[in-house]
Amino acid sequence: MAMLNKSFIVVIVFFLLAQFAPVDAITRQQYAHNLASLAEKMSKQEGKEFLAISYINEAIKAQPSNLGMYYKRAAIYSRAGLNAEAIKDLNLILKNDPLGKKFPSTLKYRAECFAALGSYQKALSDYQTFLRKAPKSGKVWYYYAELLWFVGDREKALQAINSGLRTGSHWEKKMRSLQTKILDNKKVKLHKPFSN
Repeated sequence: MAMLNKSFIVVIVFFLLAQFAPVDAITRQQYAHNLASLAEKMSKQEGKEFLAISYINEAIKAQPSNLGMYYKRAAIYSRAGLNAEAIKDLNLILKNDPLGKKFPSTLKYRAECFAALGSYQKALSDYQTFLRKAPKSGKVWYYYAELLWFVGDREKALQAINSGLRTGSHWEKKMRSLQTKILDNKKVKLHKPFSN
């Protein structure tokens, strides 16, 4: 029965993709963009994550050198719970955009995916690297503190919050709330990758 469902989904995907097939009226770039937009929309709908992956994969086939497509696919993979696959795409982006000029949040997203997989040291390392390059990011100081507290490093978590508070970020209220939880010894739940 499961095999029948998968076959049915594949047939439906190819039928839907045929509707977006490149014709003389649209360019390969427009075709890929249309597929990527549809993939993004579907990835946010319950039960359509794997259909979204099919669409974004087709978009990447149409534009294999477009790093933006891999960036979108990483988010789609993560929403589907495939964080190891998301990390592969993020690694590809980091290799081709090592300074993060086109995709400045890549390292942050990879840290989130590592954390979701339980690779906490790799996640902490990515957050540290990110913060060396962007020390004014209140959001990332918050995420870094959140993970430090999650793994039980109270002192470093509080230091990270203090560093974050010095940025003057609009994340101040959230940082103060996290600070209170740490001081009250309350557990925190890690945020989901690509959630903000």
